[in-house]
Amino acid sequence: MRTPFLAVLLVLGLGGCAQRGPLGRNPQSEGSSNTAWERVKDRAGPHRFQEACKPLHVMPPAGVPVRGKVILIHGFTACPQQFFEWSERLRAEGWISYFLLMPGHGRSPTATGKEDFEFVPGHQKIDDYAQLASDAVELARGDSLPTVIVGLSVGGAVALDAVLEAPESFDRALIVSPFFAVSNDLLRHFGVPVLGRVPFIQEKMIGWGAPCVEEMRLGRAGICNFRLHQLLTAQLYGKSVYAKARPVDTRIQILGVQNDGAASNAWIEATAQMLGLGTEDDVSACFYGAGANHSLFSRFDSPAEDKFWMDSLLESATDFADHGARFASEPSESGKTFPTCRL
Repeated sequence: MRTPFLAVLLVLGLGGCAQRGPLGRNPQSEGSSNTAWERVKDRAGPHRFQEACKPLHVMPPAGVPVRGKVILIHGFTACPQQFFEWSERLRAEGWISYFLLMPGHGRSPTATGKEDFEFVPGHQKIDDYAQLASDAVELARGDSLPTVIVGLSVGGAVALDAVLEAPESFDRALIVSPFFAVSNDLLRHFGVPVLGRVPFIQEKMIGWGAPCVEEMRLGRAGICNFRLHQLLTAQLYGKSVYAKARPVDTRIQILGVQNDGAASNAWIEATAQMLGLGTEDDVSACFYGAGANHSLFSRFDSPAEDKFWMDSLLESATDFADHGARFASEPSESGKTFPTCRL
């Protein structure tokens, strides 16, 4: 029988579900002069990946001048597919998009048809996530182009880690629903840390359940299942990034959602304050209103819901990449949280 804590974990939505490219097309990889890309890509390993999970980069159309590069890091259990839709806008604006693959993610099912999630970082080994942050720094330094880094959920923690490691390498950072710890206080302080270390229990397979399986059938890429110790490892990594947060010279925009059922908003707010929110002009933040999904860029997470924020998000995110423009916001009704992102 499932423990109450594991039952709650089943309904959390850390990385959300990903999305297919517009019109069912996947962005096509083309040549690039970035000296680090092949090394970074090869570190993902010579594995069989789901098509929408492969590390890749996308060039602007012929005749469109390159204005810079965007490094995109997806969420826990998802894949680069999450950002395909936005990358089409970025491409039209002249941005090269680099899609990094989270460690252990995106592998094709086993020969027996089971999900392959065993290499998602676990057993408190956070170094794989830290290595991906270093990969992003290496990629940022691989050419002289202006660089924007974007991360979602656990990918948001990775993106921020990269900025903290080498702020001079990034012109702008968009940190989306960053996962530093689970949203539920009891789970954050007891359920995940304690149960995630208990022999046998830590190996318990958990996941997003039947709704995720249906989303996979409809085109979602990634995995639906993982083990408790893998969730613990993601939280330990997020807390390690939080502990390093400090003001830097990179333009940072933080996004979240009200009543996030996956990532702790309190930890997001505390991290933003440590980065200088309210005292540093280069740091801004807002939460999308009630009903917005943790995996903000994804149309395939809860696909039947009204994605009322999506058009505004994509437009504002593109403006941020192009010009560093703050997301428009207004005071929250409670007055105790981030401002509300204005649609």
